[in-house]
Formats: sequence, C-alpha cells, structure tokens
Amino acid sequence: MEGKEVKKLFLIDFDGTIADTKKVFWELAYAECERRGVTLPPQRELETLHARDIIKFANTRWWQLPFVIHRLRRGLVKQLPSCRAFTGMQAAITNLRKQGPVLVVTSADGSGVRAFLRQHNIIVDGVSAGISVFGKARRIKHLLLTRKAHAENTVYIGDELRDNDAARDAGVHIALVTWGYTRSSALRAAKPDWIITKPHELKKISAI
Repeated sequence: MEGKEVKKLFLIDFDGTIADTKKVFWELAYAECERRGVTLPPQRELETLHARDIIKFANTRWWQLPFVIHRLRRGLVKQLPSCRAFTGMQAAITNLRKQGPVLVVTSADGSGVRAFLRQHNIIVDGVSAGISVFGKARRIKHLLLTRKAHAENTVYIGDELRDNDAARDAGVHIALVTWGYTRSSALRAAKPDWIITKPHELKKISAI
C-alpha cells in the first residue's frame, strides 16, 4: 500500500504491546546494571517512570546509551522465540487492518520482530524497526509522508510514556495499553486519547 494515500493508519509498538517481553527485558536490564555496579530500584517502582528517568537511575550517560541498548537488544533477540504474543493481539490487529494499514514501529531489532510475527501468525503491513530510544516521533513523521497519511487519521499504539510523547510530538493520536511495561496509573496520568485494558478494545480506535 506504500505510495497510495490512506484514510486511516495504525502504528503499533512491539515490546510490551504485541510481544510479552517484559520479564526478559527486566532480567536483562538488572543484569546489565549489576555488571556495571549499579543498583536499580525495585521493578514495581521503575514501571511507573518515564524511560528518561529509568536511564538516570541506571547511571547511564548519553554517550553510553547506544552500547547499553545494543547489549539489551542482542539479549532480547536471543530470547524472543521463547516469549509469547499477548492473547487477543492477532485478532485485534487483523480487525484493524480492515480499516487501514497496520505498521509495527519499534526500537527492537527488525529481524527478530519479523521472525516473531511469523512465528505467531500475526500479519502486518510493514515493520519499521531499530529506532533510537527517543527517535519514534521522527520515524512516525516520516511514515506519515511515505504512506501519504494524515496525522489526524493516524493512531500510535504503545505501552510506555515515551510512546505518548512520541505520538504527541508527531501530532498523531495515541492509545496506551495497560498490559505492557508501564503501570496503568502512570499511563492514565499521561492523558492519552485512549486507555486500552484488553486487546479487543482496540476496535474503538478505528472510529478516528
């Protein structure tokens, strides 16, 4: 569908939204910090924070971040085949595709994401991966241009506070799901356009 103007466009995060990678991620993150001699607060506390604040707790300087992210991504790719897709997401994505293209927009490794989607028979219209931790807004704007989509008819679906920021910066709608990396109380405080508590509720965003 690339090159054709679309009436509706749905962009969706991967980790914590489609794939249940939270347990693996936090195990890797705590191991990485232990390796560097850093003590992180309890996971329950970190799940209420913005990614920027978590990075501060991890005592990671900005020049170190790409190397840390690379190690975490490499660890996630290795363990991704053992992770599950959230129940109901395959059907939810199938239903959204009846309204418009669905693209995965993620910081995760593209080859791992595509293999996972094939493994779980989840069909999407494209994968835009390997984005920097705080680079999603720029990528969303790029996709609006390449897909000839209007911001007011586009929804980004994610599970973190940085997803909310990215959508706002790009001028698109935002739906935050409560089954991912960030606790629902923190998500609700961010005042997204939609709070989604179960995958089947994603049908409500197609009303844009």
